[in-house]
Amino acid sequence: MRYAILSDIHGNIWALDAVIKDAEKRNVDTYINLGDILYGPLELSATWELCKHLGALTISGNQDREIVEARQHVEKTTQMQRVLAKTTPEILNALEGLPATRIVDNQIFVCHGTPGNDAKYLLEDISSGIPRIKTSDEISNETASIPQKIILCGHSHLPNIVTLDSGQIIINPGSVGLPAYEDDAPVLHRMETYAPHASYAILETDAEAMKAEFFRIGYNHQAAASCAKKEGRTDWEYALLTGRAGNK
Repeated sequence: MRYAILSDIHGNIWALDAVIKDAEKRNVDTYINLGDILYGPLELSATWELCKHLGALTISGNQDREIVEARQHVEKTTQMQRVLAKTTPEILNALEGLPATRIVDNQIFVCHGTPGNDAKYLLEDISSGIPRIKTSDEISNETASIPQKIILCGHSHLPNIVTLDSGQIIINPGSVGLPAYEDDAPVLHRMETYAPHASYAILETDAEAMKAEFFRIGYNHQAAASCAKKEGRTDWEYALLTGRAGNK
């Protein structure tokens, strides 16, 4: 089986379209979507329609969950208000129905953050403000209850593959739609790829081995950046243009 692994699309229809066209050329069998599909200032409805027709095996990301939960909140951030204004009841109901984790073909465990927390990084320690890869023991503390050898995660937007001392293999495909961001939770930190490209991975498995390949795909990131700018999100504009966090 050849799986195209997508994560953290964040409404970037331009990046998603380019990634799908590239994956189709590589003869993938199945798409797996690790969540954070829509949140952001870009083209949410168009992105959802493309994802829906893709037929991917999909889970919820932390911000998919937060969009659903925000319907019940009286107080919302300006950004969340804008997201909800662009999100139809049909989309909200579909997001609400997404599972937090899933198992694919009895051999791949799929989560957004860690197996038990969609808002926590599995591979990265960001306590210093700059991400570092955790030790095998630190990661194993999160994955010890998972029997599958292959674990897919997203959330950090940083593509990586790590083999633990236990033999488990963790794959983060990076972000399709947002190559950098700054966040203040749980501490102020930046995730940066230093390039505007869309990122995804292809996982190939057979009875004897597995193979993972990472792809960085060029696309019309200027269009995505212009859309972010029109929405007043110069931080997103800068990230989409440069792969770096902050502002111009």
